[in-house]
Amino acid sequence: MKRVLLSLFVLVGFVTIASPVAQPVRVGLVNLATMVTGNLGITHLNSGTSASSSTFWRGDGTWATPAAGGSGTVTNTSGNLTASALMVGNGTVDSKVLASLGTATTVLHGNAAGLPTFGAVSLTADVSGNLPVTNLNGGTSASSSTFWRGDGTWATAGGSGTVTHTAGALTGNRLIMGNGSADIAVAAGGVFIDSGDLSLANGNINLTSGGSQIKFGGGTGTITNVSQSSASSITISTAAINGANTAPITIKTGTIASSGGNAGAITIDTGSTNSGTNGTVSLGNTNAGAVAIGHNGVNSTVNEYVSAGTAPTVANVGANSCGTTAATIAGNDNAGTVTVGATAGTQCRVVFAVAAPTHRECVVSDETATIATRATYVDTTHTDFFGAFGGGDLVSYVCVAR
Repeated sequence: MKRVLLSLFVLVGFVTIASPVAQPVRVGLVNLATMVTGNLGITHLNSGTSASSSTFWRGDGTWATPAAGGSGTVTNTSGNLTASALMVGNGTVDSKVLASLGTATTVLHGNAAGLPTFGAVSLTADVSGNLPVTNLNGGTSASSSTFWRGDGTWATAGGSGTVTHTAGALTGNRLIMGNGSADIAVAAGGVFIDSGDLSLANGNINLTSGGSQIKFGGGTGTITNVSQSSASSITISTAAINGANTAPITIKTGTIASSGGNAGAITIDTGSTNSGTNGTVSLGNTNAGAVAIGHNGVNSTVNEYVSAGTAPTVANVGANSCGTTAATIAGNDNAGTVTVGATAGTQCRVVFAVAAPTHRECVVSDETATIATRATYVDTTHTDFFGAFGGGDLVSYVCVAR
């Protein structure tokens, strides 16, 4: 066995290695991964100068104590640290604990703007996605024919079987009502729906709130046997209200306001369906507008027909035809009094507030002097009163529009 000679020469950072005689000499850098063993001694780092348990090897090749090397104490200035409470930062080197420990049914919610808090899991804000069927009783018995039941199981819904009816054919559009056990029947009386209408065979419609209304969708509407049991207003927006035979139509209080038909006209007809022997229509303080009364030919009376609408006006036709000063009028379209101006006049024109449907008949009388007077129709809103009127005469009139 030949002796291996290893000569180590340090020459400008290179190592010369002498190998066996049969191998050439190698020269190169020392590979720290494969060509060294053991640990580097402290004395090989700046000869160990200033090396101690409080110094560290610094990048400038010396052993030194780090500046601000983390020495000191982290304090808390917010009181004692509650046992089991979570600690959170309180700024700089201070800390504090959360005020709440939470409960067995709450979780900690983060807060980007402040302290975290404990609270129950909100199914609205704290969860996402859909709950899998397997999270409900493990999905046991879950299928397309089962449903999650209140006892915490997947079960087939009840209601199977056939509902029968023994009371004959089911009439079209009528409501179906229970007939005992598993039987059904159509409503024989009470409420049924026919061609979009609601009818009562035996019963009443009670409007109990202030906003309740009965409306007709279109065409000619009829309400039979209508009466009021308490003070209120009735708005009639259909063609007619008909009393059945001898039963009268009674409106105890309030007003009748027509929202359809002939420009506010209200028609009450005691016609052939009424007994016709003593039909009486009482009108009290009606607003301006025509009232037509039809009857069956016997003993129908009008107790009062006086309009309380806007007052008419009076004017001259020619120069000072109704007096040299302005004449005045008091009353309404149906009756009133014209006061002639300061001097005599022969023609006063009355301008009515509401136009007559086709014509207006008037009767005129001078209440101050006994003279001949007459009224002449001009048009649906104008009628002239003629006479040798003296200054200040009171000329009364009664007019009927038709």
